[in-house]
Amino acid sequence: MFKPQSWFPTLLSTVLGFGAAVLTAAPSSAAERITVRWSGTDVTIAVDDLANFAQGRPVGADLRAVLALLSPEVQQSIRSALIVPVPISPNAIQQIVNRGDTFSIFLTRVGNVIRAEPPVSLTDPAIATAITTAAQSPQGLSFLSAIQTFPSETILFDLNVFLSYIQQLNEQLLATEGVVNRLQQRSQPADPALQQRYQAPGPNSVQVQSFNWQDPQRNRPVPTDLYLPSGTSRNLPLVVVSHGLGETRQTFAYLARHLASHGYAVALPEHVTTSARSFENVLVGISSPPGPQALIDIPTDIRFVLDQLAATPAAARVQTQKAAVVGHSYGGYGALAVAGAPLSPVNARQQCEPLDRFRNNLSTLLQCIAINLPQPSYTLTDPRIVAAVAADGLASDVFGAAGLSQVTVPTLIWGGSRDVVTPPQPEAIAAFQQLGTRQKWLALAVKGTHFTVLPPNNQQPQGFQIPLPPELIGPSQAAGNLLFQGLTLAFLDQTFRGQPATLLPSTGTTTIATPELTVLVTPQSP
Repeated sequence: MFKPQSWFPTLLSTVLGFGAAVLTAAPSSAAERITVRWSGTDVTIAVDDLANFAQGRPVGADLRAVLALLSPEVQQSIRSALIVPVPISPNAIQQIVNRGDTFSIFLTRVGNVIRAEPPVSLTDPAIATAITTAAQSPQGLSFLSAIQTFPSETILFDLNVFLSYIQQLNEQLLATEGVVNRLQQRSQPADPALQQRYQAPGPNSVQVQSFNWQDPQRNRPVPTDLYLPSGTSRNLPLVVVSHGLGETRQTFAYLARHLASHGYAVALPEHVTTSARSFENVLVGISSPPGPQALIDIPTDIRFVLDQLAATPAAARVQTQKAAVVGHSYGGYGALAVAGAPLSPVNARQQCEPLDRFRNNLSTLLQCIAINLPQPSYTLTDPRIVAAVAADGLASDVFGAAGLSQVTVPTLIWGGSRDVVTPPQPEAIAAFQQLGTRQKWLALAVKGTHFTVLPPNNQQPQGFQIPLPPELIGPSQAAGNLLFQGLTLAFLDQTFRGQPATLLPSTGTTTIATPELTVLVTPQSP
């Protein structure tokens, strides 16, 4: 009997929910049956029977035979996934389908698991109208509502393919746990007093200046907050913090305040096409999702901020010609790009095509849009960047090993062992191994996720917030914030101030921990 991992219900809901979009690619009609293909056998289930199961009513013999193979937990996950509506407005669905490179790639991959017989082309011009029509139904766009208006009589659900995906995900998780075990076996605990020193607020109060800058060459706003230690001290080391998709410049205000209290100037630009406000506008259907141009705009925003800071009165206090960059997720990509890694659509094409190939790495949905950029390579490096921190960053397809080898500045790579968005094996761990610099460290948060370094929702600024299931959030975000800000400060102090700290070992592995979360830090390949 198949039993799920804790993340299985979320994954299944995602596959079935967005699979609904695949199944609404033509004018309204009614599917009569679903064929489940498993171990060389096809089992046909009436759609009416599936609706009965979703509503908790008795079902026929064919569906009972399939359910007998599944644990009660999986049955409940399927029941919920059948009727949970996709939380996107009809207008947003139309925008995403018409102009969403990432969404198109996702639908292509989902089509390996759920498809019509005969298949429906995703290039069918009727798809946007059909999906919007399904979304406007009283129950919203769900897997069940989609198949109840599906134009073909038969839908194929390939359970063989789906379970092979699950097996690959499990194997990747086990491989990461093996890395964690090896690091733990050779680890030594950090000096508690030193850990406390870096995690505690510094002696300076903090002031914030806000700028509404506009890049005239790109006709693009780049609003930026600058955090400075109060006083008149000069020659402050500069850090630029780049947020991820669906985040804002306030997301890492906790990090900026911490670093500024220790004597750093910290600039937090807003990447307007990938920010929380932009993401919210996509979900309600008043703007389009970010396309491949975002991969150029994020590092260009960072470079623009450095230019602007040099022209402000703050330049009298700040080292604007020498800066570090810290980035999370999409911002982690931006950090590595300005630190020396060229963006490579050629590598993305080699890794991403054919687009229907399964990749156990959700971030490739964002990385693979690079194949639509016209040039073979983009150099977005800024020579003013002298150090980089990339947390849960995108790297494998957009850079590749050849690109990452061109990063020669000191670099800290942070990853979470339970990150399902940018899994550590193909992203953080591989990126760390491929960096060209000799001054590099890998920080692996044990059971950490893609969201461990983000502040808890109740500590984020007012505005748009994305509700996430606990399985995706993982252990205490407060502990993650504390460990991330302390480790980042130790890395910057070593880079800018020449203060070596045992939090960044020269050999072996150092463990920094709170009761809720453990981070393993190493300069060696795990």
